[in-house]
Amino acid sequence: MDLLPAFCSLANVNLPNDRIFDGYDISPVMFGTGTNPRDFVFYYRGTQVYAIRKGEYKAHFITQPEYGSDTKTVQDLPELYNLNIDPSERFNIAEKHPEVIAEIKKILEEHLSTLIPVENQLEK
Repeated sequence: MDLLPAFCSLANVNLPNDRIFDGYDISPVMFGTGTNPRDFVFYYRGTQVYAIRKGEYKAHFITQPEYGSDTKTVQDLPELYNLNIDPSERFNIAEKHPEVIAEIKKILEEHLSTLIPVENQLEK
């Protein structure tokens, strides 16, 4: 999460150098003195990426009705919503925007290619 690098920056403490961090220092955003260096957000449940937001769009690769439910659906064609127009995510516009889906899929592929498996702390 971007909070750890931001909190370390605010406390004037270096991040530990014994691991790789994918977060960014967003403290300038917190104080209104800069912009967010990240223009996308990953939505994880456990160890799986369920959705990615890029700009005004959010693509769902896996859907699940609620936490605790055993029912989840891997979407062949990810669901896509424009959160500026449809913040409640009611109108799936994936078929109308294949270029957005392709761009977000590329972000997912690049992200997954950088992950180094570690011990799952949720199952420990």
